Amino acid sequence: MTIKDLRKYFTVTGEIKSNGDILDVYGSARLYKKIDAIPFNFGKVIGDFNCHNKNLMTLHGCPFEVGGVFVCSHNKLTSLVGGPKKAGAYDCSSNNISNLIGGPVEVGIFICVNTKLTSLDGIATSIDSISVNWFKTIELLRLIKISEVTLYSAPSKVQEIIQKYCGQRPLRQAIIKCQRELIDAGYEDNAKM
Repeated sequence: MTIKDLRKYFTVTGEIKSNGDILDVYGSARLYKKIDAIPFNFGKVIGDFNCHNKNLMTLHGCPFEVGGVFVCSHNKLTSLVGGPKKAGAYDCSSNNISNLIGGPVEVGIFICVNTKLTSLDGIATSIDSISVNWFKTIELLRLIKISEVTLYSAPSKVQEIIQKYCGQRPLRQAIIKCQRELIDAGYEDNAKM
C-alpha cells in the first residue's frame, strides 16, 4: 500500500513517512471509511489517531505509539491487541472487550466505559487517570496506584472509598486500608487483588 492508497481511507494532517511497510505520521490521522480492519501498518503518529465508529473488529495495523489521543470507541472490538502500547490518551469505550490485555502499557488518560469489562487484566503499568464502569466483581484494588479514578455506575460508598486511597503512598498501606474498608462496606469481590 502506498501513501496515495492511505488517503483513500484516512484524512491525514501533517507529513507521512514510509519506512518499508511501516507508515509514520508527523501529525494526525482520522479513518473515514467503515472497514473491519486497517489495511496499513502504522508505526508512530505524533498527533491524534482516530478510528472511532468504523466497524473495526481488530486493532491490527494501528500505530504502536500515539503522541496525542487514540480513539477506537464505538467499534466491534473484542480485544485491544494490535493497538498502541503508548498514548497520551486512549479511549476504547463502547466496544465488546472484557479485559485490557493488549492495551497500552503507558498512557496518560485511559477511558473504557460502556464495555463488557469484567477484569482489569492487562491494565497499563504507567497510567495517570482511568475511567471505567463499575461491576461488583471488578478488582478495584488494582486501581489504587492511579492518581485519578472515575467509576461509572458505582455505588457512592465504593466511589468514596476508592477516591480516598487513589494515588496514596505508601501504596501497600493504601491498598490494605482500602481493602479493609471495601470488605467492611460489603464489597468483598471488589476488595480482591
